[in-house]
Amino acid sequence: MREIKFRAWHNERKVMLPVSSWHFFDNTIWIESGESDKYGKLYRPYKADTEVIVMQYTGEKTQDGEEVYEGDIVETSKGLQGTVEYADGCFYLSLFGNDEEFNQCMCLKDWIIKRKLGNIYENPELKDAEES
Repeated sequence: MREIKFRAWHNERKVMLPVSSWHFFDNTIWIESGESDKYGKLYRPYKADTEVIVMQYTGEKTQDGEEVYEGDIVETSKGLQGTVEYADGCFYLSLFGNDEEFNQCMCLKDWIIKRKLGNIYENPELKDAEES
């Protein structure tokens, strides 16, 4: 069984942050602020999909053991590059420069992920370069 965890891209601050907890009843997530007081770490609430964009851990890792999340841009052991996406109950690799129908046929777990190149928020130039 894979570990369930999330990270979030903060739209205003332009940083990737770990998600501490997610309150589904009001779509609020709590993110560690990086500050602390005498009681320990401080957490701040944010609204998902407006203030932050939430991405789920896929359960897969690179060959070096780095965790792979939705939105990551990765390279496979065969030298192919693409973006990790989620659709129809499956994490898949949307390969750069390939037919979209082919991409969705290959679940991420069927690939050997060599390394992470970045992600679509911190490194948009990686995906933009492929599309131009």
